[in-house]
Amino acid sequence: MLCVPADVRREEEVQALLRSCKTRFGTVDLFFNNAGVIGECDKGVLSSSAATWRWVLDTNVMGIIHGMQAFVPEMEAEGGEKHIVNTASAAGLYSQPRATMAPYV
Repeated sequence: MLCVPADVRREEEVQALLRSCKTRFGTVDLFFNNAGVIGECDKGVLSSSAATWRWVLDTNVMGIIHGMQAFVPEMEAEGGEKHIVNTASAAGLYSQPRATMAPYV
């Protein structure tokens, strides 16, 4: 097991996570790519601030992209059998009238 705090919004922190994995395990055979935040729980689409939207999008979208861009080339270069699992919230499949679902609208 390896625990490394990383802010997936920051490419350099995801790269540092990759280096930590390589140092500890030598190779990366499994990569589980998951990050998600909701935003301001008491506000809807129109009342959530631009800063909140940036935080949500940078985490939920760019976080996954940063993970793929960091880990996939390294895994491909290593060769052998590799597996990647990108996960997302099921909340993205339907809408709810709740304000907390604003990022998914």
